[in-house]
Amino acid sequence: MRPIKTFEDLQPLLDFYTGAMGELPGRLMVALSLLADIEYTDGWEQAAPEARLTVQLAGAITADVFKRIVAAQPEVDLKAEVEAMLAKWTKNNGGTTR
Repeated sequence: MRPIKTFEDLQPLLDFYTGAMGELPGRLMVALSLLADIEYTDGWEQAAPEARLTVQLAGAITADVFKRIVAAQPEVDLKAEVEAMLAKWTKNNGGTTR
């Protein structure tokens, strides 16, 4: 997969997850993945505390909405992957999902 530099570069990832999970859950999966990836970028440790908090809170809100939508859609093909991702996000961010 080529590096993601534009919204168009996200299309293969969006197509995969929306095909497997549905439109909204698939898009939330990609959004949460991107938020989680930020923490692995060079210089993240030196980012301003406000920026780090913003990413964590945006991720917590996204994860919470995602969790609620997936719970309401029992036919989601990637439910185990979603639950694992949400558990990892929650653990890494101090239990910020409800």
